[in-house]
Amino acid sequence: ALVTKKLFDLQEVLENVLNHLEARYLQLRQNYVEELQADYLKNLYRLHELHKFQSMGQEFEGRITGVDADGKLRVLSSGEERAYGIKEISFVQ
Repeated sequence: ALVTKKLFDLQEVLENVLNHLEARYLQLRQNYVEELQADYLKNLYRLHELHKFQSMGQEFEGRITGVDADGKLRVLSSGEERAYGIKEISFVQ
């Protein structure tokens, strides 16, 4: 309530989260991989936007182009696309 200035019914929120989780699980079981990937990319933060990143102590500008089959973030920078694991890259403010 401090951030949103609203009160939430926690039972209702839990049911909503569980219903969405079940729907995604059923999509996965039914092998709707392309639909799941498309939804994921549609909601991927800063997809195709030029932004500053840091990796291995080096700052650079790049664009997120997607996610590879292993779940690594694909970033295009200086004409080269590389894949980064979760702790291998970060946004620079």
